[in-house]
Amino acid sequence: MKYSMKKIISCVCIAAVPFAFVACGTNPIEAEEDLNGELFSDKTTSLNKMDKELAKIDFYKCKQAYNATRCNNFYAKYGSYEAEQIADTLNFDDRGSYIGSSSSVPASSSSDVSSSSVASSSSEALKYLENNTGFKITLTSYEQTAENISESKKEGNPEVRFSVKTYSDDELVNTQVTGLLLDKTKTTSWKGENSAVVTIPRGVDKVVVCPLVIDENDEDDVDLKAPCAEAFVDLGLIKIGKTDEVTTTGKVFKATWEWLLFDLE
Repeated sequence: MKYSMKKIISCVCIAAVPFAFVACGTNPIEAEEDLNGELFSDKTTSLNKMDKELAKIDFYKCKQAYNATRCNNFYAKYGSYEAEQIADTLNFDDRGSYIGSSSSVPASSSSDVSSSSVASSSSEALKYLENNTGFKITLTSYEQTAENISESKKEGNPEVRFSVKTYSDDELVNTQVTGLLLDKTKTTSWKGENSAVVTIPRGVDKVVVCPLVIDENDEDDVDLKAPCAEAFVDLGLIKIGKTDEVTTTGKVFKATWEWLLFDLE
């Protein structure tokens, strides 16, 4: 599969477009500044579908802590599965009606749920991102490890992007592709810091990050077949602002990059 600029532009771009930036000053990458950080997806993905999937997660978390009847009634009344009243089982019954602090809680309410069950569901909920969160990727090095980049060329013309796939309970939410983080000609090694940022939506618990590396040719771009197996799970449990380094090794190249989650506000 090739990742030429023409093929990437042909992808379907959905409405929510995250931003991206390049940490270095003036460089060849700035020529494609208008494409950096665009959001790409297949034709079946839409913002409406994403909202529905996130709503499922909210209902799942609520149902595990209480019960489906209580969750549905409070959502209908307050428009949220996280309304303050829904957790107040002492003063509100499963219908969402105020019963007073001195009243007993109806037998059908969530008070029948064991404390261990609630604790377990709370731990389960922690793995999901509670808010939309920034995800920063920084390419720090590229090295051609083969003597020849191809049968006809010794040095390559590397272009490097990253795809970021987000999942909720192993169901794909969206796919994003960054702009170019490296665009060089006749290059066997490079070091620096070029970065891009995408937005990871709330309710997501896993991302899979894949470097997209091609050798740019006048005739036909060649996919350098970067491995695509860097998965980061239980995102809600990962420390915000902590940078981790990853090395991706392909058949003819090696790339080092960093990633971190950060608050958007």
